Amino acid sequence: MIMKKFFVYLLLNFVATYNEQSRPITCIEELPNELFYEIFEYLDGCDIYKAFSKLNARFHHLINNSPIPLKIQVAFKSESESESELKYYCKNVNLPSRNRIVSLYLFKEFFIDEFFRYCIIDASFISLEFIDLIDISSAKLLVLLSYLKSLPRLFSLSAHVDKQELVQSDILLENGDPKHYLAVLNNKITKVNLKNMVTVEEVKFFFLLCKRMQYFQVNIPNGTDLNRLVRFILNESRILNPDFTSLSLNISNANQEMIDRLQNIIISEKLLCNYIIKRIGDNIILKWN
Repeated sequence: MIMKKFFVYLLLNFVATYNEQSRPITCIEELPNELFYEIFEYLDGCDIYKAFSKLNARFHHLINNSPIPLKIQVAFKSESESESELKYYCKNVNLPSRNRIVSLYLFKEFFIDEFFRYCIIDASFISLEFIDLIDISSAKLLVLLSYLKSLPRLFSLSAHVDKQELVQSDILLENGDPKHYLAVLNNKITKVNLKNMVTVEEVKFFFLLCKRMQYFQVNIPNGTDLNRLVRFILNESRILNPDFTSLSLNISNANQEMIDRLQNIIISEKLLCNYIIKRIGDNIILKWN
């Protein structure tokens, strides 16, 4: 229902804009394909297929033979309803349109496992740039990144690690052997968003995991020692991530006093030379070169 209302809202706004620039529209069939391409960019790929693929021959052609990028979201209310739907969408949407998928939103480890059971992702997913993983264990994340390292354009990762799991960066080693670490070393991820940091160990895990990281965003819980965290990130990144130059800290009630304290630490401990630090709302942004 929400998707239908959103589509109607988009359609009315696009039609109004189109009318101003062209001529009155009396039938939806008179709208140009380009207009639907723009609307589809706001919608989930599976929702597009479910709502329009069997509407008529024109929409079937638009969905299956157009260049529009697809954003795929996998989130179900219950595990019982997921298997048949996932299998259906993987067979009819994800695999046939694999070259057009630009982002994946996968919610909960059960659904993530089911998704990869029916949809094998390889280098043929040439447009996939962003993956958002919600409630996933660090062990599973490690396996997935090793599995997805062949993707040519996967540059951005967003993760919400399972709160019940204590993340240990040592998981990258097995009996002192860094074979797991080496398995993911070749990933091309440059942007990481950690949505639910609990300990600094989680931060180290992602810095070890994504050696090419340039940008790191983290949601910081109340009570976190901000000075200690920033000191840790800057010191670790010198060793682990030579391309790292941008840090975004999402903090409830961020203020100028926090920025002043961070500046004092950066200057006194010579953590950075040429840098910019600023606050935008609840985000403290630190950039350097």
